[in-house]
Amino acid sequence: MKKKVLIILSVVLICSLSFGFAANKADELNKLKILKGYDDDYQLENQLTRAQAFTFVVRLIGKESLVLDKAELLRANNFTDVDSDQWYAPYTGYGKAFGLIQGYEDGTFRADEYLSEREFYAMVLNALNIDYEWKEVENVAYENNLIESKDEKNEDNYLRGSVVDVLYTTLDNRKDMIDDLVKSGIVAQDVVDEMLISKTDETVTEISSIVAISETQTRVKFNEDIKNVVLDIDNLEVLDYDISGNDVTITNEKSVDSSSYTLTVVSVEDENGYVVNNLENEFIGYKSTPIESNYFMISDIEVISKSQINVYFTQDVTMNAALSLYYDIYEDDELYVEGGFDTIKAEKMGTVDNGITLWLTEEILYKDSEYILKLDKNLSSRYGVEISDNESKAFIGNGKENNKLEIDSLRVLNEKYIRIIFSEDLSDSALDKTNYSLLRKENNINYSRAFNATFTGIEELKYRQIDVEFLNIDQDEDYELTIKDIKDRFDERELEEEVIPFSNYVEAAGLEIEAAVAKNQGEVLVYFNNPVDESNNFNGIIISNPSRSIEDKFIDPDNPTLVTLILDDSDKLLSGNEYDLKVINGSVSDLNGETNSSELNFTLKGTSNEFPEMKFADAHFISDDYVYVRFNVNVDTSTSSSKFRLKYTDEDDDPEYINASSISFINSHEAVVKFRNLSSSESYKIYGDNIEDYSNQPSYKSDEFYKTVAR
Repeated sequence: MKKKVLIILSVVLICSLSFGFAANKADELNKLKILKGYDDDYQLENQLTRAQAFTFVVRLIGKESLVLDKAELLRANNFTDVDSDQWYAPYTGYGKAFGLIQGYEDGTFRADEYLSEREFYAMVLNALNIDYEWKEVENVAYENNLIESKDEKNEDNYLRGSVVDVLYTTLDNRKDMIDDLVKSGIVAQDVVDEMLISKTDETVTEISSIVAISETQTRVKFNEDIKNVVLDIDNLEVLDYDISGNDVTITNEKSVDSSSYTLTVVSVEDENGYVVNNLENEFIGYKSTPIESNYFMISDIEVISKSQINVYFTQDVTMNAALSLYYDIYEDDELYVEGGFDTIKAEKMGTVDNGITLWLTEEILYKDSEYILKLDKNLSSRYGVEISDNESKAFIGNGKENNKLEIDSLRVLNEKYIRIIFSEDLSDSALDKTNYSLLRKENNINYSRAFNATFTGIEELKYRQIDVEFLNIDQDEDYELTIKDIKDRFDERELEEEVIPFSNYVEAAGLEIEAAVAKNQGEVLVYFNNPVDESNNFNGIIISNPSRSIEDKFIDPDNPTLVTLILDDSDKLLSGNEYDLKVINGSVSDLNGETNSSELNFTLKGTSNEFPEMKFADAHFISDDYVYVRFNVNVDTSTSSSKFRLKYTDEDDDPEYINASSISFINSHEAVVKFRNLSSSESYKIYGDNIEDYSNQPSYKSDEFYKTVAR
């Protein structure tokens, strides 16, 4: 019921403002002696009869004086249903005599019947001596500038206000007709000179920008100050709006995160009284700004559908955060969905390290309804930091249907592997090899079942890309791949069965080096075209001409296509030299266990960049007692907490130190260091003492270094 009331209020608001615009035009027509009111009321909300309408047309072309002078003669020349004593008889007699109105086949005019819009367009076109066919009346009226739009006219309820719009628009595009009214003595020139219709709008009103400034407010900026506006938003109820200069602040029902809406400005009137109709522009629903903080809390909530939301945190999380008991959803301060294995399914997102996806199994999130997600205090981040007490965040449901689980693409890589990319993250059950089979079309026999299936994607494809292994796929044969019983990561959506034909595939490139660059004289970054298996020892990678000894190698866990080589202290890559980087045949394997089938070579250039002195690239508190640190080089992950301490000054400005109590390495260049008994009002510097780099080489050891810890 509430929504219906709001719709009625919106319609009333638009109608009242529309008549306000028409009243301004009516005043102008009144000065030109075309429109007459009744006790200062133009009755714009009323319908008008055919006789009344034609009277306006006679005045439009300046012939009312002629009609009144020849009234007796014109009364006698009329339609069968027009009595000569009717007030409109001279007008209809004039119209019949000069072919401006034809009437009906039975000889009647039906003067007292209400007028339709098409009939009025025809009257004006006749008066202007413009030819038309009845079925093309609207188009001809539009082409000849009688109307500004052909959209959504009301044939059955044509009002005086709409007639005023047509008369005004016609005169506004035909200034010579106003000159004729002056020459005929109907209106004085000095009166016309002061009228808006005689002037030119130097600045035509346009929309400059539209932005949702909150869930319930939208701001429209025009290119000039305005005083009246009539507007509407597609699929979003307008409740009210306020005009301030060239800004209009709209109060609307709650917009949906990142959804697209269309704003239509039905009419807008500037400060000088000029009116522009039918402006249209799109804008995006309000999207809350993600919270940025070093401490562990909710950063943002993205509503995907009626069942799915993505929750983003200010710190990275692990699979431990994918416990549905940590999450409760409230509506109107009442528990709507209690976190539990039967009500919510939670999974860590494959696209980012700081996201968890929640799937509601029993309830749904309704469009425009406001919810609050509340978290359990035992939820912790990747760094072991517990979530802030009473952590919660509001969000708006969008009511969208859940996305279907589909196949986005399929590619035959070589004679053994087919790569399939799905539209949604998949359950581990999608790796069941029995879900995939090949049919060779030549003899329609079940040619091959899969030997293996492996997730091989990175970033957003981490749980969506699967490589499936078969015995042999002949390039010259036609096949059908059958994929069945594939479920999404929540086991809520299923691709029951899909058959995909293919043939004549082009074999994809095997494992190759895309690039190799000397980061500095002691480190080489090698980029492969496919993710490589972290179990590789990379002993088959050689740098020669001249030969360089590789002390250590490791893969980047966040980007498994990148392998870092650390050289022996004495074997630097010198500027001006070129080196041969070689990967011996069969020495590096991808995630499918497939090795490079041929020797890989790349020419590497030396550099003048020396191996950098170790320092902290970043250091900040992530809780009251945890400090996150990032090094500028890869360090020895066996480094103990005894290498770290905090320094501050006491009341006497004497230095004081606090030793670290523990350290946890995230990877070789990031760690979280814990300290005890810290003050939130104190300023600290973190020190690192004699920390070794990843290769444990003497020249790369660092003496004491420090960085101010940001809060």
